[in-house]
Amino acid sequence: MVNGLRFQTARDLFAANTAVAQDMTAVPTDQPSLEFCRRLMAGRIPEEAITFCAYLLPDRAAIWWGHECLDHLTELLEEQDLETLALIQDWVGEPGNASRRAAVAEAAMTRQQTPAGWIALAVQRHVNGSADQANGSMANGTPVQQWPCQNGLNQQWRFRPTDSGYYNVVPRTVTNMSWDVTGGAGATGNGVKVQLWTFGGNGGTNQQWRPESLGNGRWRFRARHSGRCLDVPGASTAAGVQLQQWDCNGTGAQSFVLAPQP
Repeated sequence: MVNGLRFQTARDLFAANTAVAQDMTAVPTDQPSLEFCRRLMAGRIPEEAITFCAYLLPDRAAIWWGHECLDHLTELLEEQDLETLALIQDWVGEPGNASRRAAVAEAAMTRQQTPAGWIALAVQRHVNGSADQANGSMANGTPVQQWPCQNGLNQQWRFRPTDSGYYNVVPRTVTNMSWDVTGGAGATGNGVKVQLWTFGGNGGTNQQWRPESLGNGRWRFRARHSGRCLDVPGASTAAGVQLQQWDCNGTGAQSFVLAPQP
């Protein structure tokens, strides 16, 4: 258990998660994480030990822990919560299953203000994001898709300059993959989907994108080989829609916000 903790000391946890200071009144120390947690349990606000553990455990373990806590209180839960708990249990058992991810995501999007609803949101935060690598995959051909922003690593991107204002857009967790218009430099038509693909040097021109400011903190991204823009098909708001290239048209379907990450 101790080896699986995300942070060795309470101070490490607070430094890595600025939000925890808003959720807790306790002041972090250099105590080992479990010792700090025990001190919270014996303190004035023992509930903060639960909050601390929620940040301390690896995401999937924290989600399962929350599920198990609620599973001992089923007589107090509404039917909708019980249904959501069953979906969460299915996801924990097989987190890579696309249908199980989608089922929990649908439950989370109902924004239930209940314990099981909050755990569903935690699942969504763990696996999803804005412009998102499907399933967090690092395989060639992984779709670049739209998903609710939850600040997962699979939603964080780095801009690697090539030349003339163009960039490879690279996942935070790897250095040799980029947004890629499927089919190579000859794929210049409308509707061609965007995926992840490995590259060398500056990559192909279908792997180079120019950010263009639209004002008010919004940007569009133009593919070098085609002159077309990154686009959400049909201006859909649904989770899981794979992005494509399309004629640049100034619509909201091609307007993105760049949110700096630590």
